[in-house]
Amino acid sequence: MRADRLSLKKILLPVTMLAITAMLLPGCSLESPKAPTWDADLAIPLISRHYDMYELIDRMAEDAISYDSLGNLSVSFEQHMDTVLIDAGLSAEDVSEDFQHQLGAVTITPPAAKSVQLELTDYVSLATLEVPDVGFDADKDFDQISEFESATFAEGQLIISITNYFGVELDSLTIWIVNNQTSDTIAEYFFESGLGIGESTVDTTELAGRTASDDIGLESRIHTPGGTLLSTSDKYLDVELRFGDGVTVSSAVAQVSAQNKDYSSTIEFNEEHELTSAALSGGQLSITVQNSSPLGADISLEFPEITSSGIPLSIDGSISGSGQASFNRNITGYILEPEITEQTMTVNVNLNAYLPGSGGVAVEISSDDQFSVQADLAGLEFSQATGIIAPTEIEIDPVQENLDLPKGFDEVSLTDAMIFLDVYSEVSIPTSVNIELTGDGGQYLSFEADLESGTPQNPGVTNLVITDLGTLTNPIPNEIVITGIATAGDGSTPGTVYPDSKVWGDVEITSPLKFAIGETVIDGDINSTEIEQDDIDEVSERLLAGDIYATITNHLPFGAEVELYLGGDSTVLYSSPQLTIGPIEVGAGVVDAAGLVTEAIESDVVIHLSEEDLDIIENATLYIGQKITLPGTNGQAVNIINTDYLDIEAHIELNTRLGGEWD
Repeated sequence: MRADRLSLKKILLPVTMLAITAMLLPGCSLESPKAPTWDADLAIPLISRHYDMYELIDRMAEDAISYDSLGNLSVSFEQHMDTVLIDAGLSAEDVSEDFQHQLGAVTITPPAAKSVQLELTDYVSLATLEVPDVGFDADKDFDQISEFESATFAEGQLIISITNYFGVELDSLTIWIVNNQTSDTIAEYFFESGLGIGESTVDTTELAGRTASDDIGLESRIHTPGGTLLSTSDKYLDVELRFGDGVTVSSAVAQVSAQNKDYSSTIEFNEEHELTSAALSGGQLSITVQNSSPLGADISLEFPEITSSGIPLSIDGSISGSGQASFNRNITGYILEPEITEQTMTVNVNLNAYLPGSGGVAVEISSDDQFSVQADLAGLEFSQATGIIAPTEIEIDPVQENLDLPKGFDEVSLTDAMIFLDVYSEVSIPTSVNIELTGDGGQYLSFEADLESGTPQNPGVTNLVITDLGTLTNPIPNEIVITGIATAGDGSTPGTVYPDSKVWGDVEITSPLKFAIGETVIDGDINSTEIEQDDIDEVSERLLAGDIYATITNHLPFGAEVELYLGGDSTVLYSSPQLTIGPIEVGAGVVDAAGLVTEAIESDVVIHLSEEDLDIIENATLYIGQKITLPGTNGQAVNIINTDYLDIEAHIELNTRLGGEWD
């Protein structure tokens, strides 16, 4: 607030002294002298204000309007885009898989070799030493098999060895091995060329699909052309039957040998992402194994794609026959490196089951017996993930910002405004943003941008300049809500997602002070003038007239109206002034082709004060306020630069009669 001090007494005193001196001068007449009188003008300053653009900006205390080091003026509003955490690919849905592994063919304990001797005298009469040309059937049972009670073979061989001790040639020989319990043939051997005296032969039959019990026998058809024997003793056909190594069964009641069973299955993730590597910051692996066979087993589960220091995760344990076993493992700290199969992440589960066998006891076993495995992966969180991330939309939470418009800017439309957007990204995968700005008056703007990749240690920075703001700044909204969508990943480009990776940004709407303006009112400052009150009554009585002289000099590219408010109370100066002057109109400055003011325009006014108006000089402190009204530019954009200004000059001139007697 400015203050000027004026003493009316100092002005009246010298004038009064001159009058007294004049009365004492000798004259030609002895007539009583009369005091002379004369009129004098007295000036009371009201305001002398120069508003350059810097002061207008500073005095309005508007952060939105600023000027740079070169003095260029602009209006700007800064806003912040809400921070978005990009966690695409840093977790996986819980997955549960059930696998059924059939036991498959089971290796049984190979039965011991069995042999029989077919005595010639049991089938041919040897009253003499001459054997006729004769064919005969010879049947005989083998000793009971102790290694199985019954068996349906999956693989195996039944090997027969025959030696001819009949003492005569055999020109035809057919042997059948039969299951005595069912009379079914297990194996058939046909020796078309026969068998010479003392000659041996071996033949093999595949057992796959054949069923045998522990009671088997031999049936045969033998033909000899005859011959002469030297003796009838020890004349027989020796038949030995043995099972080849590695006999397996699809079902049996048998003694089971020790053996290993290996199975493999796959866990499929229900994810669109294709991660090639991920560091687990959390996760639980739960395994339940059920064994429907009567055989106990030592089991080992291996997960080749889940490793620690390069070593696959493995879980070892045992399970009883017809039993169940459960295993749990916290896999935090492990590395997941899934296989990608047809764009699906998979993890292999390898199961090794060591069956120590039945210990010489026959058990009922079937290839349809199975190990059932349920594998659950839950709570998978990754501290870092590398791979191809499918497009993942993440909502940018709305941020509401008040623009804190300068006084009178409610109706302003910025015509050359631009948006400067700086977006920071700590994400190395392709990321884009779709940002929407919505004003409280329905103003709207949206735009998209692909972001520069970065890391938490070195964020990428994307600088955007948007010059087409559409209706966002027409007129300027009082508040703007910033929201939108961030899309992380493009489904084809590999990259890495880091923990707590963020995307955030700063939005600045800025414009040189070139705008179209509607009617705008700006309150100026309040000045004051001190008026000496010692002789104010006499001065008031001697007042003849009073006028206010005002000059408004406008170096702005648009017209203005100025009102002056005078009164003795600054607190109600604008609401209840003693005297209001104006509005005083002044036209826009003279502008060139670029819209810049090259010459100021002045408006001079003289306003006569009534007797009531003159009471304002009875205020010891006279306050003078200003209100500047900008009528608007009729939709036309104008430029404001640092050399523009508005000057307000005003004073009161009082016409006072001095000297003589004053009643």
